Amino acid sequence: MTAARDARMRALAARARFRAREARLQRRSDERANKRATNPRPVEGRDTVSDGGTTKTALPSAAAAALARAKAKAAERGSR
Repeated sequence: MTAARDARMRALAARARFRAREARLQRRSDERANKRATNPRPVEGRDTVSDGGTTKTALPSAAAAALARAKAKAAERGSR
């Protein structure tokens, strides 16, 4: 009888933990959704740069360096 009671108590405790976790995850999800709705972010991994009234996305430094190398290579090929 005691084993059955212990098993039931463990099951009830597990159910309470599950419900608390689900409520916590839902609350966090709602908070993130509200944050996104009030503060839209630019494309992931990119910053915005203001350029005399226009706003454009800036490349991450590694991508900007790769683009600069590619442009230099293309300019070198074009001058031959």
